[in-house]
Amino acid sequence: MLAYLIDLKMKKIIYYFLLLSVVYTSCSKPIVGGEDPSDPSDPSDPDIVITFDDGVLEYTVTNTTTKEISVKKLNDSCPSGDLIIPETVEYNDDTYTVTGIDTEGFYLCFDLTSVVIPDTVTNLGESAFGECTSITSINIPTGATTLSEGLFASCRSLQTITIPTNITSIDKAVFYDCSSLNNVTIPSSVANDDMGPAVFGLCASLTDISFPDSFTTIPDETFYNCNSLKQYAIPSNIKTIGERAFYECGVLEEISTSNSLEDIQENAFGSCINLKSIA
Repeated sequence: MLAYLIDLKMKKIIYYFLLLSVVYTSCSKPIVGGEDPSDPSDPSDPDIVITFDDGVLEYTVTNTTTKEISVKKLNDSCPSGDLIIPETVEYNDDTYTVTGIDTEGFYLCFDLTSVVIPDTVTNLGESAFGECTSITSINIPTGATTLSEGLFASCRSLQTITIPTNITSIDKAVFYDCSSLNNVTIPSSVANDDMGPAVFGLCASLTDISFPDSFTTIPDETFYNCNSLKQYAIPSNIKTIGERAFYECGVLEEISTSNSLEDIQENAFGSCINLKSIA
């Protein structure tokens, strides 16, 4: 019995010794660069935002593994004239690829006249170029799939825009108040359900929009207050005209339709004070 108790006591001593060894080893493990989440210089820490600039533009690292960055104006100081957003940027001996433009990235940059966006950009933030009232030329990159809400809203000097077939979604008010825009073609890559309302609202110079053959509905407020639109032929594939689709088109005089039209929703032609016929 005594031998058993001595053996049990020795086993307990050995157990506690091993436990202390494990705790010590765990606590004293050397820190390898990038493993300490409390290290403020650790780029893998999701709470650490890495930004840098080139004196004109500010860049934010969005993916440390693939070295991707987004771009915006620097300290709310807008660039002017012609802006070419670079495809890649060097920082700390690494090459970063520009893949995004921040939400409101160039919002209220009144003196920008043209912008070239590299095709590496896949994310165009909401209102990224909102109220850039002097822009006359801007491209949509082939890497993007969505035109986000208010992306070009109030770009009042923009007369033409080509929407490429890589675009599959057009959000709300993308071209709202682009008062010089006059003719736009929606590519067949955009599904009817993926086009938001008021995309061309308040486009005072707009005279025509070409919808894909797959569209069956003109979305709500599409032509809201488009006061250069005097006549419009509803495409034969259209079955429904959405709410307020032509609301306050004050110079609209004539709408021609086809036998395929089934539904004209509430206030589709509200306040169209000069509309004489829908035939």
